[in-house]
Amino acid sequence: MDILVCDDDINVIETIKLSLNRIENARLYTFTNPVEALMFSVDHKIDMAILDIIMPKMSGVELAKKLRDNSFNGEIIFLTSSNDYATESYAVKAYDYILKPVSQASLLDIYNRVAQMNQYSEQFVSVVRKHIITKIEFSNIIFIEAHSRQIHFNLNRGEVLSISGSLKEYINLIDRDMRFAIPHASYIVNMDYVKTIKNQEIILHNGRTISISRRQSNFKKQYLKYIAKEE
Repeated sequence: MDILVCDDDINVIETIKLSLNRIENARLYTFTNPVEALMFSVDHKIDMAILDIIMPKMSGVELAKKLRDNSFNGEIIFLTSSNDYATESYAVKAYDYILKPVSQASLLDIYNRVAQMNQYSEQFVSVVRKHIITKIEFSNIIFIEAHSRQIHFNLNRGEVLSISGSLKEYINLIDRDMRFAIPHASYIVNMDYVKTIKNQEIILHNGRTISISRRQSNFKKQYLKYIAKEE
């Protein structure tokens, strides 16, 4: 699990490193500057973010909002000295918070709960390209596009993985996971990456615009139903 840690107190950073570095599958990326942490997140896949709420230059809540705006859909954990930030943490769909002083027990508890949740919830699709099998996690797919007998998987780090085939081969994603929907005969969209819907157009977090066809006019209702369940 790739974990972004940001706290302006180096002693807190060291406590977290001592607690989590002993876990074989935990990879920590630590920062004392929230601006640097945000810049790092743009080009790196992060599964969990541990953020101090009160920091200079940018608060942990502001950083969390920017991470969400950049399509980060992992778990957010806040570090705080009080319980007064529940409303703010809810706004960015934070998973939990840890009261300071940070203890090893609280960190391990959070890590184990998130790891267990990811183990059972994450699904993937396998594709074959040039005799190589690639596993694509559902959470990494922004949208799938069919064009000229090619299927293009547009992923959340700007990568596009293209293979030969038909979109019909991946329609079962709709049944396997409710986050996927079809706004147009040539597209399957991950609704976690929908920023807004304006008239008959979907605007995704990466800036891409996709039209909603007349045949798929129920897409808006499907999206509203999905985000209502998420909240």
